[in-house]
Amino acid sequence: MTSASGDDRKTDTQSATEILRLSADIVAAYVAQNAIPAAAVPELIGKVHGTLANLGAVEPVLRERQRPRSRWPSRCSMTSSPASRTARS
Repeated sequence: MTSASGDDRKTDTQSATEILRLSADIVAAYVAQNAIPAAAVPELIGKVHGTLANLGAVEPVLRERQRPRSRWPSRCSMTSSPASRTARS
C-alpha cells in the first residue's frame, strides 16, 4: 500500500517533469522560427517555465483602482488664482 504523501510526491514530480518537457518544447519551437541570441535562450526558458508553473495559481484579489489624488486642494476652483485666494483669506 502506498501512502498519500508518497502519491503526492509522485504527482508533484510528474507535474514538474511535464512542465519542464512542455517548456523545452515551447522554447524549441519558438527558437526554430525566430532568430534570438544564444545568450537569451536561458532567460526565455526560465520565463516560459515560470509561466507554465504558475498557470492555475490563485492570484490575489486586486483592489479597485483608487481615484488619483488631485494636486490641487478641492476648495480651489480652476478659475480662482492664488492671488485672489490670498486676498480673501
